[in-house]
Amino acid sequence: MTEPAADTAEMAQLRSQLASLAAELKTVRDSELRYRSLFEHAPTGLGMANASGDLLAFNQAMLEPGGYTREEIERIGNVAALYFDAADRAKALGLARSQGYLRQFETRFKRKDGTPYDALISLNPTTIDGQHGWLAVVQDITERKQMEEELRQAQHDLEARVQARTEHLEEANRQLQAEIDQRQQVEQDLREERQMLRRILQTQEHDRQLVAYEIHDGLVQYIVGALMQMELLHDHLPPDASAQQRYAQAMRYLRNSVDDARRLISGLRPPILDESGIGPALDYLVNEHRDQNPGTIDLNCTLYNQRFHPVIESSVFRICQEALTNVRKHSQAQQVRVEVQQQEERLQIEVEDNGCGFEIGKVQEKSYGLRGIRQRARLLGGKVQIHTLPGIGTRLLVELPCKPPDGM
Repeated sequence: MTEPAADTAEMAQLRSQLASLAAELKTVRDSELRYRSLFEHAPTGLGMANASGDLLAFNQAMLEPGGYTREEIERIGNVAALYFDAADRAKALGLARSQGYLRQFETRFKRKDGTPYDALISLNPTTIDGQHGWLAVVQDITERKQMEEELRQAQHDLEARVQARTEHLEEANRQLQAEIDQRQQVEQDLREERQMLRRILQTQEHDRQLVAYEIHDGLVQYIVGALMQMELLHDHLPPDASAQQRYAQAMRYLRNSVDDARRLISGLRPPILDESGIGPALDYLVNEHRDQNPGTIDLNCTLYNQRFHPVIESSVFRICQEALTNVRKHSQAQQVRVEVQQQEERLQIEVEDNGCGFEIGKVQEKSYGLRGIRQRARLLGGKVQIHTLPGIGTRLLVELPCKPPDGM
């Protein structure tokens, strides 16, 4: 009776162990199924090979970059045939063995048609059926390499365009600098020319002044002295009419000579301009022209108590003198208005008449008077405007600085 009971207990224990083993086996099988599922459906290429390189397992993602079918890979058998360059495989294995692993090694695999494609391979050691092997993770980077190449090409093209643009800009800058240098040289030449003309103008005015003084202090004084001597001789003349007539004619000649000398002095440079300034000098000028002009001349000048640089004063006087001379000779005007005043740092001259006027284009190039007015104003940094038409009169506007430019 005892032995059957012992057998029953052993059987129960055996059943329990079998059930436990069955449960563990099921767990292993479930785990293996999950592993296989993950392995097969992984988006990255996975493969296992033994130490000799014989392929033992691989997933679908491993096949797609090369265009192989599972059967074709199984026939190939060894991973060595999948490398495009055998030297790459030797280098990868050498690194993996020395390090114990391999991470992100860039290589090229062979497609089914024999062309290469770029990939990154990582190797991790594993044990397969008790033998040493490798678990490979392969990532197709063909698109990335294409994008990198396109990026490099785009960068190269951009650098080429930038270089071409830079060369173009440098050439444009050289041309611009050459034009600037040329313009600066022209401006320098113009400045030097203007300075020379200003010095000539100043020297001319000085020479006019000296000649006017020489005539006034020399010739005029001699003629006036002769007049006085002739007046003293009047009472000693013979009583005949012929002598009296010749005496009267000589006196007229002498008086006319004094008048002509004074007009000559006024034309050169009236002493009143240096002695009293613009206002009194313009009074003298206008009164002189009133004697020669049948019309009326009105003067409005606000510069009686002000003095300016001699070049400025002489320029204002010359411009008014030339303008009134033109009116007297050409305009047939009955009314003339002359206005000279200061506006801040500028002097404004206006001469207006109600004469016959003229066409600027036909007269301006031939008129030395107008050209002289323009050149004189330009040399001093001023400006000239002329408003006129045939039959409506003429209005001359001149603006000058209160101080001459540097160098005068």
